[in-house]
Amino acid sequence: MHAKPGRVGLASGHRYHSLDATRLVERKLRESQERLHAFLLASTTSMYRMSADWSEMRELDGQGFLSDTASPRTDWLQSYIPVDEQRRVLAAIAEAIRTKSMFDLEHRVQLADGSFGWTHSRAVPMLDERGEIVEWFGAATDITERKRMEDALRAGEERFRLLYEAQHTAHLVLSPDLIIEAVSEPYAQATLTRETDLVGKHMFDAFPDNPDDPQATGVRNLAASLSWVKEHRRPHRMAVQKYDIRRPSGEFEVRWWAPLNIPVLGPDGTVRHIIHQVEDVTCEMLERQNAAEAKAAEERMRAVAEVLRDREDQFRTMADALPQLAWMADDTGWIYWYNRRWYEYTGTTLDEMQGWGWQKVHHPDHVERVVKRIQRSWDTGEAWEDTFPLRGADGQYRWFLSRAVPLRDAEGRVTRWFGTNTDITERQQREDFQKLLLHEISHRVKNSLAMVSGLLALQAKGLEGTVRHAVEDASVRVRTVATVHDQLWRQADAREIELAPFLSNLATAIATAAPRHKTLVEAEPAIVSADAAVPIGLLINELVTNAYKHAYAPGSEGEVRIAGRRTKDHCYELIVADGGRGLPSDFDLRKPRGSLGVRVITNLTAQLKGTLTVRSSHPGTRFIVEFPIKTHAA
Repeated sequence: MHAKPGRVGLASGHRYHSLDATRLVERKLRESQERLHAFLLASTTSMYRMSADWSEMRELDGQGFLSDTASPRTDWLQSYIPVDEQRRVLAAIAEAIRTKSMFDLEHRVQLADGSFGWTHSRAVPMLDERGEIVEWFGAATDITERKRMEDALRAGEERFRLLYEAQHTAHLVLSPDLIIEAVSEPYAQATLTRETDLVGKHMFDAFPDNPDDPQATGVRNLAASLSWVKEHRRPHRMAVQKYDIRRPSGEFEVRWWAPLNIPVLGPDGTVRHIIHQVEDVTCEMLERQNAAEAKAAEERMRAVAEVLRDREDQFRTMADALPQLAWMADDTGWIYWYNRRWYEYTGTTLDEMQGWGWQKVHHPDHVERVVKRIQRSWDTGEAWEDTFPLRGADGQYRWFLSRAVPLRDAEGRVTRWFGTNTDITERQQREDFQKLLLHEISHRVKNSLAMVSGLLALQAKGLEGTVRHAVEDASVRVRTVATVHDQLWRQADAREIELAPFLSNLATAIATAAPRHKTLVEAEPAIVSADAAVPIGLLINELVTNAYKHAYAPGSEGEVRIAGRRTKDHCYELIVADGGRGLPSDFDLRKPRGSLGVRVITNLTAQLKGTLTVRSSHPGTRFIVEFPIKTHAA
């Protein structure tokens, strides 16, 4: 089979072109090698050629540094490389062959005189057109002297390190521009830092002034001392300095130091380093400071004690001049002083009365109550007030209004008590007479109202129909007024009344007229004025008696509930509820009705300045009255 002429000619031309290109590359490669060889000959660097796999050293021009090799040799590794370096060299060669990259390694080598030195060897791979390594061209530079200097430097540094670490002082090594170069372990411990965090930092970046101390002068004083050391090239011992340090958390801790700054001079006499040595004297300074403060405090206390003694003398002189009985107790209530008037009235001595001895002159009918109430004040720190009789030197009892107030220190703690007993016998006698007179008047009024109620009830029996019911209702209302009046005069303060017991007692009195029904009361505590008590009582009477009459069928039993609770805005809500048959469908408080009871309920609600609401409960009815009460009862 014959090829076409055109194709043969094209293939022949292609082969000739490839041969020309190959010859050109080979020529340029030879020229490059010749130039490299000429360069190396002109330098002190040894030149070598190696086979592609480094098994053979083809040429080595040692330049007096290494022994020359004129002909190829395969024992070059054993001849030039020490045994302990061979593995490292072979590993670097293998990596260069694998990556087809430069061989670059510093290693020990046997020198031309038989001794061992150091070389920095570099070799470049020569590649063919397929990218395969043909051979290696390399150069080896003598770095023996440099390595010796480095070893000497390391040895010197090691000696310096050992000497430095042997110093147990707390110090820094600073450069002339105050960059931290070294930190001793005692210094790092004393300043709560680490060497790695300090080296390379400026002194005052690592140790700034405490920003929370406007009087801090540590940075300024230390900077002045270091500047003096650099200028005069002599050590400078600073006075004790307050220089706070920063904790790892960022907060500053008070510290006091005794610094010494020492210059380290170079051969030319200039300052090469500064050793900043410190001694932590914080404990000593704080002890001195505490001692000074304690001494000052002692002097202040002595002055205060002198003033207190003068004031105590003045106070006792004034207290002895009081017409009242006076006394003082410590913070636990132990009485330790009485004024002269106490001893004159009771005929006792301090030994008899101190502590709880005062109970001996108290009336036995009152002493238990008094002890209980005054102990509560001792325990709570609240002011105390009570009224009771005390026995005089003549054996007679007189009534005293007694008060005690706590005296407190700057922190609010009770330090002692000051009390007085004021003779109110004549006033007590007047009040007792007034109470007796009030009781007598109230009794007479109650009896009179009861008589009126009874007369109305008696008259109602002779009547019939609507008139009879009206008279009976009037009788009940008069009896309710009598009940309210009776409760008012029994109160300790007839100007106000406790609403919860008032409602309970009133319900009990109303329920006696309807024994078949069950009346329940559940009321929250509240205080109302006596003026409000009468309309409240009449209002409850109307609502409860109406429930008795109308909520349940005649002869049946039922339940009526009275509830009271506080609401917002200082108001009180009264609820009278039953479980009966409910209101008529046309019942409306807004429409005029003929029922006197409804009119009474409406008028009484208005008198209380309250609101009246009626709701069906299914079963039963709920009348809700809301009215304002006194704010201090809240």
